[in-house]
Parts: sequence; structure tokens; C-alpha cells
Amino acid sequence: MSLKPSYEELEKKIQAFEKSDSGRKKMESSIFKSQNDYYSIFNAATDTIVVHDCDTGRILDVNKKFSEIYGYTKEEALTLDVESVSQGIPPYTQSEALVYIRKALAGEPQFFEWKAKKKSGKHFWVEVSLQLVSLQGKDRILAIVRDITDKKQAFSELKESRDRYESIYNNAQVGLGRVSVNDGKVI
Repeated sequence: MSLKPSYEELEKKIQAFEKSDSGRKKMESSIFKSQNDYYSIFNAATDTIVVHDCDTGRILDVNKKFSEIYGYTKEEALTLDVESVSQGIPPYTQSEALVYIRKALAGEPQFFEWKAKKKSGKHFWVEVSLQLVSLQGKDRILAIVRDITDKKQAFSELKESRDRYESIYNNAQVGLGRVSVNDGKVI
């Protein structure tokens, strides 16, 4: 004698399935929205964002700013490591970058200047901030990178100007002095 479920039992199973399927669809929709929100923020950032593998430093994800600054497509970037986008001369090498990554992995956020390299081969200065983050349940190193080439150039020009002024002041054949504009006193 076979035990066949009654119509009511089958109806309950169908309703339970539809309810669980509806819940699954809502969850999938929520995850999709969350991922879209993440990528909207990720790609709207004005700084370069790079997600690195904790062990190798390999690039796992980049935002649009990366392509603008470095000249690589996202697909190309995902085949690169830190060495590929660095000057490659000590102290701007893969092994040096891994030292910073290990410190960030140990929970010590890192902030430093780095000599980077574009796809064209041109070198430029960046500020790098490294932090350990959890993305999709996995530890990753998040790098926030800002091009500081103009800032470094302005600082260099300011220093050069100051050095010229000091040289003129210190080597003048006649007496020079400084007077306050506000009260006329010699300073």
C-alpha cells in the first residue's frame, strides 16, 4: 500500500516552496542592489581604489579612476601585481610593497609616498593608504591611491625659490635687512 500525500498536503508543500522561492528572490534582489551600491560608490571615488590579495599583492579589483590614472583597462589591471605599476627600482618594488601589505595585514594601517608607473612607462608620485578590510567574507588589502605629482612639483619649486632667495640674501655684497610691513620694524 503506497502512501500518497493528500491534496491538502501537496497544496501546503507548494505554498511552502513558493514562499521560500519568494524569500530567495528577495534575498537575491537585495544582494544585487547591495553590489550595485558598492560599485556605484567604488567607481565614483575621486581617488584610485585597488583591492589586493593579502598574500601575493596581486590586484583583484580596481575602480574607474585606476584606468584614468594608470592607463590600464580593468581587465588588464586584474593581470598585474604591484611591481607592474611601480617604478621597480628600490625602494619602489614588489618586495617593498609586500612589507607594507604585511603591516596592514597585521592591523597597522599604512600611509606612505610611492613612485608609481603608468602603462606608458611614465613615473609619477602617489600617496598610498593601505588598510585591511573584509570583502565578501575574505580578508583583503584596500589601497587608496592619490596622484601627488603636482603637489611634489609645487613643493620642489617652492624649495628652489627659497634656496635662491637665501643664497642671494646670504651672499649679498651690501647689507640687507627685513622690515615688517605692518609696523616698519626691522626683523
